Amino acid sequence: MPSVQTKPGRGIIMPYEVSIQKCPAYSYDETYRAVKDSLNLLGGMERFVKKGERILLKPNLLMAKPASSAVTTHPTVVRSLVRLVKEAGGTPVVGDSPGMGSAAKAAEACGIMAVVREESCEFLDLKTAVIAENPEGKTFRRFEIAKELYSVDGVINIPKLK
Repeated sequence: MPSVQTKPGRGIIMPYEVSIQKCPAYSYDETYRAVKDSLNLLGGMERFVKKGERILLKPNLLMAKPASSAVTTHPTVVRSLVRLVKEAGGTPVVGDSPGMGSAAKAAEACGIMAVVREESCEFLDLKTAVIAENPEGKTFRRFEIAKELYSVDGVINIPKLK
């Protein structure tokens, strides 16, 4: 797997550990507890986020649909991760590159943009493709990556399980 680095010594983290917690509802308190408990089983947010780092939280903003349609990552999950990154001393940035339409419109429609505003986060539209090269790569030696990723120290992908 290629290692795309934004800082010396930092590459793609590919943990093989999985943590799953039951969360019966999308209330903030329940979601925060479930996300935090899940991360604690993996060593806590501090394992992934260091003080002063800019961390991109990448929800699944597939298209401009309300959270109730279950197409995008739920805003309470994003809010929980924003606060956990802050608690670890990092600066959360929220962004994605949706399959249809604009990231800002998708984030607005599903309620994630409200979280961005309320939590005083930056929103990052991953829209500028650049070629990344890894001459020693076994699978890929060249591929496209969002240029905006070079402005962050790490990425936490927040997919929507479907």
